[in-house]
Amino acid sequence: MKARLKTWGFTRVDFIADNTVDTQGFIAQNDKMILVVFRGSETFRGDMIAPIAAFKDWVLSDANIRQVGGGTKYGTRSRMHRGFTWAASNSIMSKVKALIGKNNTKPVFVTGHSLGGAVATLVAYQLHNSGYPVRALYAHATPRVGDLNFRVKWLSNGPPAYRTAYHRDPVPQYPLSVPAPFAPSPYMDIHSELRFIPKTGSILKNPSGRLLRRQRGTAPFIPGDEKYHASFGYTQRLYMGMSSASRRKMAPILSPVRVGTFPAPARATQQCVWLDASR
Repeated sequence: MKARLKTWGFTRVDFIADNTVDTQGFIAQNDKMILVVFRGSETFRGDMIAPIAAFKDWVLSDANIRQVGGGTKYGTRSRMHRGFTWAASNSIMSKVKALIGKNNTKPVFVTGHSLGGAVATLVAYQLHNSGYPVRALYAHATPRVGDLNFRVKWLSNGPPAYRTAYHRDPVPQYPLSVPAPFAPSPYMDIHSELRFIPKTGSILKNPSGRLLRRQRGTAPFIPGDEKYHASFGYTQRLYMGMSSASRRKMAPILSPVRVGTFPAPARATQQCVWLDASR
Protein backbone atom coordinates (compact mmCIF):
# COMPACT_ATOMS: atom_id res chain seq x y z
CA MET A 1 0.00 0.00 0.00
CA LYS A 2 2.86 2.39 0.75
CA ALA A 3 4.17 1.90 -2.78
CA ARG A 4 0.73 2.68 -4.22
CA LEU A 5 0.35 5.82 -2.13
CA LYS A 6 3.79 7.03 -3.18
CA THR A 7 2.76 6.77 -6.82
CA TRP A 8 -0.09 9.11 -5.88
CA GLY A 9 2.39 11.69 -4.63
CA PHE A 10 2.46 10.99 -0.89
CA THR A 11 5.98 11.06 0.46
CA ARG A 12 5.25 9.79 3.97
CA VAL A 13 2.86 7.05 5.06
CA ASP A 14 2.31 5.96 8.68
CA PHE A 15 0.00 3.16 9.76
CA ILE A 16 -2.04 3.66 12.94
CA ALA A 17 -3.78 1.05 15.06
CA ASP A 18 -5.35 0.39 18.43
CA ASN A 19 -5.60 -3.38 18.67
CA THR A 20 -7.66 -3.18 21.86
CA VAL A 21 -10.60 -1.78 19.87
CA ASP A 22 -9.40 -3.16 16.50
CA THR A 23 -9.27 0.21 14.75
CA GLN A 24 -6.74 0.60 11.95
CA GLY A 25 -5.91 3.19 9.35
CA PHE A 26 -3.08 5.24 7.95
CA ILE A 27 -1.94 8.83 7.55
CA ALA A 28 -0.46 9.86 4.20
CA GLN A 29 1.31 13.18 3.77
CA ASN A 30 3.01 15.32 1.17
CA ASP A 31 3.92 18.99 1.03
CA LYS A 32 0.35 20.01 0.16
CA MET A 33 -2.02 17.92 2.27
CA ILE A 34 -2.53 15.24 4.93
CA LEU A 35 -4.93 12.34 4.41
CA VAL A 36 -6.26 10.40 7.43
CA VAL A 37 -7.95 7.12 6.44
CA PHE A 38 -9.78 4.43 8.46
CA ARG A 39 -10.79 0.98 7.26
CA GLY A 40 -14.26 -0.52 7.60
CA SER A 41 -15.44 -3.63 9.44
CA GLU A 42 -13.54 -6.82 8.73
CA THR A 43 -14.31 -10.52 8.86
CA PHE A 44 -11.23 -11.78 7.04
CA ARG A 45 -7.54 -10.87 7.15
CA GLY A 46 -6.05 -12.03 3.92
CA ASP A 47 -7.64 -15.41 3.25
CA MET A 48 -8.15 -16.27 6.93
CA ILE A 49 -11.20 -15.71 9.11
CA ALA A 50 -10.35 -13.32 11.96
CA PRO A 51 -12.93 -14.14 14.68
CA ILE A 52 -11.62 -11.80 17.37
CA ALA A 53 -11.32 -8.85 15.00
CA ALA A 54 -14.78 -9.60 13.58
CA PHE A 55 -16.28 -9.74 17.09
CA LYS A 56 -14.77 -6.37 18.02
CA ASP A 57 -15.88 -4.74 14.75
CA TRP A 58 -19.33 -6.23 14.29
CA VAL A 59 -20.47 -6.73 17.91
CA LEU A 60 -18.57 -4.31 20.16
CA SER A 61 -18.52 -1.47 17.59
CA ASP A 62 -21.21 -1.73 14.88
CA ALA A 63 -24.01 -3.37 16.86
CA ASN A 64 -23.34 -1.57 20.13
CA ILE A 65 -25.95 1.11 19.48
CA ARG A 66 -26.72 1.99 23.10
CA GLN A 67 -26.30 5.74 23.50
CA VAL A 68 -23.79 7.43 25.77
CA GLY A 69 -23.30 11.07 26.66
CA GLY A 70 -21.10 13.17 24.38
CA GLY A 71 -19.22 14.79 27.26
CA THR A 72 -16.51 17.32 26.49
CA LYS A 73 -15.56 15.58 23.20
CA TYR A 74 -18.89 15.81 21.40
CA GLY A 75 -21.06 18.06 23.58
CA THR A 76 -22.69 17.42 26.93
CA ARG A 77 -26.19 17.39 25.41
CA SER A 78 -25.25 15.02 22.59
CA ARG A 79 -26.13 11.35 22.71
CA MET A 80 -23.61 9.22 20.85
CA HIS A 81 -23.31 5.67 19.48
CA ARG A 82 -21.46 3.75 22.18
CA GLY A 83 -19.66 1.36 19.84
CA PHE A 84 -18.33 4.01 17.47
CA THR A 85 -17.09 6.27 20.27
CA TRP A 86 -15.30 3.18 21.66
CA ALA A 87 -13.66 2.55 18.28
CA ALA A 88 -12.51 6.20 18.01
CA SER A 89 -10.37 5.63 21.07
CA ASN A 90 -8.14 8.03 22.98
CA SER A 91 -5.17 5.99 21.76
CA ILE A 92 -6.17 6.52 18.12
CA MET A 93 -6.68 10.24 18.66
CA SER A 94 -3.30 10.61 20.35
CA LYS A 95 -1.54 8.85 17.49
CA VAL A 96 -3.35 10.88 14.83
CA LYS A 97 -2.56 14.18 16.54
CA ALA A 98 1.09 13.25 17.06
CA LEU A 99 1.58 12.30 13.40
CA ILE A 100 -0.15 15.43 12.09
CA GLY A 101 1.72 17.72 14.46
CA LYS A 102 0.24 20.55 16.47
CA ASN A 103 1.94 23.24 14.34
CA ASN A 104 0.84 21.76 11.02
CA THR A 105 -0.76 24.21 8.61
CA LYS A 106 -1.42 21.82 5.70
CA PRO A 107 -5.09 20.96 5.07
CA VAL A 108 -6.21 17.71 6.65
CA PHE A 109 -8.74 15.41 4.93
CA VAL A 110 -10.33 12.64 7.00
CA THR A 111 -12.12 9.73 5.39
CA GLY A 112 -13.25 6.12 5.67
CA HIS A 113 -15.77 3.53 4.52
CA SER A 114 -18.49 1.94 6.70
CA LEU A 115 -17.19 1.56 10.28
CA GLY A 116 -14.17 3.52 9.07
CA GLY A 117 -16.50 6.34 8.04
CA ALA A 118 -18.01 6.44 11.52
CA VAL A 119 -14.57 6.56 13.14
CA ALA A 120 -13.48 9.20 10.62
CA THR A 121 -16.51 11.32 11.52
CA LEU A 122 -15.63 11.33 15.22
CA VAL A 123 -11.91 11.84 14.61
CA ALA A 124 -12.56 14.75 12.21
CA TYR A 125 -14.78 16.46 14.77
CA GLN A 126 -12.23 16.09 17.56
CA LEU A 127 -9.37 17.30 15.35
CA HIS A 128 -11.37 20.31 14.17
CA ASN A 129 -12.29 21.32 17.69
CA SER A 130 -8.70 20.88 18.85
CA GLY A 131 -7.53 23.48 16.33
CA TYR A 132 -6.23 21.21 13.54
CA PRO A 133 -6.93 22.49 9.99
CA VAL A 134 -9.49 19.92 8.89
CA ARG A 135 -10.49 20.87 5.36
CA ALA A 136 -13.22 18.23 5.07
CA LEU A 137 -14.63 14.88 6.12
CA TYR A 138 -15.47 12.41 3.34
CA ALA A 139 -17.62 9.60 4.75
CA HIS A 140 -18.55 6.71 2.45
CA ALA A 141 -21.33 4.28 3.39
CA THR A 142 -21.11 5.53 6.96
CA PRO A 143 -23.70 4.76 9.63
CA ARG A 144 -25.14 7.40 11.95
CA VAL A 145 -22.99 8.27 14.95
CA GLY A 146 -25.06 10.67 17.04
CA ASP A 147 -28.42 12.30 17.68
CA LEU A 148 -29.99 15.64 16.74
CA ASN A 149 -28.00 17.51 19.39
CA PHE A 150 -24.73 16.29 17.86
CA ARG A 151 -25.98 17.13 14.37
CA VAL A 152 -26.77 20.70 15.46
CA LYS A 153 -23.40 21.00 17.17
CA TRP A 154 -21.60 19.70 14.06
CA LEU A 155 -23.42 22.02 11.66
CA SER A 156 -22.67 25.02 13.87
CA ASN A 157 -19.08 24.16 14.77
CA GLY A 158 -17.79 21.27 12.66
CA PRO A 159 -15.81 20.88 9.45
CA PRO A 160 -17.48 20.41 6.04
CA ALA A 161 -18.83 16.86 5.87
CA TYR A 162 -19.43 15.11 2.53
CA ARG A 163 -21.35 11.86 2.84
CA THR A 164 -21.95 9.25 0.14
CA ALA A 165 -24.71 6.61 0.11
CA TYR A 166 -25.35 4.01 -2.59
CA HIS A 167 -28.92 3.03 -3.52
CA ARG A 168 -30.27 0.49 -0.99
CA ASP A 169 -27.08 0.14 1.03
CA PRO A 170 -28.56 -0.46 4.51
CA VAL A 171 -25.58 0.86 6.51
CA PRO A 172 -26.11 4.62 5.89
CA GLN A 173 -29.66 4.09 7.20
CA TYR A 174 -28.40 2.54 10.44
CA PRO A 175 -29.14 2.99 13.30
CA LEU A 176 -32.75 3.83 12.52
CA SER A 177 -33.93 7.38 13.21
CA VAL A 178 -36.52 6.24 15.75
CA PRO A 179 -36.42 6.32 19.56
CA ALA A 180 -35.70 3.06 21.35
CA PRO A 181 -35.19 2.09 25.03
CA PHE A 182 -31.42 1.94 24.55
CA ALA A 183 -31.35 4.98 22.21
CA PRO A 184 -34.09 7.38 23.36
CA SER A 185 -32.77 10.29 21.25
CA PRO A 186 -33.12 9.25 17.57
CA TYR A 187 -29.93 9.00 15.53
CA MET A 188 -29.55 11.56 12.75
CA ASP A 189 -27.56 11.96 9.53
CA ILE A 190 -24.63 14.36 9.68
CA HIS A 191 -23.42 15.99 6.48
CA SER A 192 -22.97 19.31 4.76
CA GLU A 193 -23.60 17.58 1.46
CA LEU A 194 -25.07 14.17 0.65
CA ARG A 195 -24.23 12.53 -2.64
CA PHE A 196 -26.68 9.74 -3.28
CA ILE A 197 -25.68 7.12 -5.86
CA PRO A 198 -28.78 5.63 -7.50
CA LYS A 199 -28.76 2.15 -9.01
CA THR A 200 -28.57 3.75 -12.44
CA GLY A 201 -28.25 7.31 -13.66
CA SER A 202 -26.43 10.37 -12.40
CA ILE A 203 -25.26 10.89 -8.83
CA LEU A 204 -27.72 13.10 -6.93
CA LYS A 205 -26.57 15.99 -4.75
CA ASN A 206 -28.63 16.65 -1.60
CA PRO A 207 -31.79 14.86 -2.80
CA SER A 208 -35.01 15.51 -0.91
CA GLY A 209 -36.38 12.90 1.49
CA ARG A 210 -39.18 12.20 -0.97
CA LEU A 211 -36.71 11.54 -3.80
CA LEU A 212 -34.60 9.30 -1.54
CA ARG A 213 -37.65 7.21 -0.65
CA ARG A 214 -38.56 6.92 -4.32
CA GLN A 215 -35.01 5.85 -5.21
CA ARG A 216 -34.61 3.39 -2.35
CA GLY A 217 -38.16 2.15 -2.23
CA THR A 218 -40.17 1.70 0.93
CA ALA A 219 -39.49 -2.01 1.45
CA PRO A 220 -37.36 -2.85 4.51
CA PHE A 221 -33.95 -4.45 4.17
CA ILE A 222 -34.03 -7.61 2.09
CA PRO A 223 -31.24 -10.13 1.43
CA GLY A 224 -29.14 -8.86 -1.42
CA ASP A 225 -29.20 -5.20 -0.38
CA GLU A 226 -25.81 -5.67 1.29
CA LYS A 227 -24.18 -5.83 -2.14
CA TYR A 228 -24.62 -2.05 -2.38
CA HIS A 229 -22.36 -1.62 0.65
CA ALA A 230 -19.15 -2.93 -0.92
CA SER A 231 -16.39 -0.36 -1.34
CA PHE A 232 -15.87 -1.71 -4.87
CA GLY A 233 -19.33 -0.51 -5.90
CA TYR A 234 -18.81 2.92 -4.40
CA THR A 235 -15.49 3.29 -6.21
CA GLN A 236 -16.93 2.19 -9.53
CA ARG A 237 -19.98 4.46 -9.40
CA LEU A 238 -18.01 7.48 -8.16
CA TYR A 239 -15.51 7.03 -10.96
CA MET A 240 -18.21 6.58 -13.57
CA GLY A 241 -19.93 9.72 -12.25
CA MET A 242 -16.89 11.90 -12.87
CA SER A 243 -16.67 14.15 -15.88
CA SER A 244 -14.34 13.19 -18.73
CA ALA A 245 -12.04 16.06 -17.74
CA SER A 246 -11.85 14.82 -14.15
CA ARG A 247 -11.10 11.29 -15.31
CA ARG A 248 -8.23 12.57 -17.42
CA LYS A 249 -6.94 14.51 -14.43
CA MET A 250 -7.01 11.35 -12.33
CA ALA A 251 -5.41 9.17 -15.01
CA PRO A 252 -1.80 9.42 -13.75
CA ILE A 253 -2.72 8.13 -10.28
CA LEU A 254 -5.38 5.69 -11.43
CA SER A 255 -3.30 4.08 -14.15
CA PRO A 256 -4.57 0.52 -13.41
CA VAL A 257 -8.16 1.69 -13.75
CA ARG A 258 -9.97 1.66 -17.07
CA VAL A 259 -13.68 2.06 -17.64
CA GLY A 260 -15.30 -1.18 -16.54
CA THR A 261 -12.06 -2.52 -15.03
CA PHE A 262 -11.40 -1.87 -11.35
CA PRO A 263 -8.90 -3.21 -8.82
CA ALA A 264 -9.62 -5.50 -5.88
CA PRO A 265 -11.93 -4.18 -3.12
CA ALA A 266 -9.06 -3.68 -0.66
CA ARG A 267 -7.43 -1.26 -3.10
CA ALA A 268 -10.73 0.16 -4.27
CA THR A 269 -11.43 1.74 -0.89
CA GLN A 270 -8.25 3.77 -1.07
CA GLN A 271 -8.94 4.85 -4.64
CA CYS A 272 -12.42 5.91 -3.60
CA VAL A 273 -10.84 7.97 -0.84
CA TRP A 274 -8.34 9.62 -3.17
CA LEU A 275 -10.98 10.49 -5.76
CA ASP A 276 -12.86 12.50 -3.16
CA ALA A 277 -9.89 14.02 -1.39
CA SER A 278 -8.61 15.32 -4.73
CA ARG A 279 -11.96 16.85 -5.57
